[in-house]
Amino acid sequence: MERVIAVREVSTVRSYKSFGLLVLLLVLLGNLGYLYRPQITAILWHWRHGNSIRVAPYQIPVPRGWFAIPIPYGVELTSAHSSIFRGSETANVLIWTNPTGKVDLEFWKSFTAHSLESRGFTTEEQTLSAGGELVVCVSGTRLLDARKKIVVELDCTSEHELSLMFLGPQSKTQEFYGITSQIRRLAAH
Repeated sequence: MERVIAVREVSTVRSYKSFGLLVLLLVLLGNLGYLYRPQITAILWHWRHGNSIRVAPYQIPVPRGWFAIPIPYGVELTSAHSSIFRGSETANVLIWTNPTGKVDLEFWKSFTAHSLESRGFTTEEQTLSAGGELVVCVSGTRLLDARKKIVVELDCTSEHELSLMFLGPQSKTQEFYGITSQIRRLAAH
């Protein structure tokens, strides 16, 4: 009888140890999933949708490591490049169409530059090409606190209906230019 009780106690202790290890493993996996949720989201987005998304007459590329979230009249692209070792390198690109059509570029440039300057950005103007259209951008840069990171905001619009906005670290601006240069205007049916 004593031997049976001892075997049951050892078996119960082993069960508790196994259960504790299982709980620890689940907590660890849950934390890893939480830490890498942007990367997992990007992988799942590309698996479901491919490498581009359509916004009105435009085909917008979505690079690997980025995912898209539809917004009214457009899409928000978010980079999923972050890790617990490197810190966050997230950038956002908003791309939308202006349903009213033409834009007064001179007024838009003046208004956008004033808005950026009032928030502490140093501004400059540049032109890009997107979807076969000339796109005017007002870019603003600002040093962020003591972390010595430079934040960039690029507000862009064409004379027609395409508008773009980038907000992120300076290290991500080349990705924005790459996305912009690959935008294609689709033929009307």
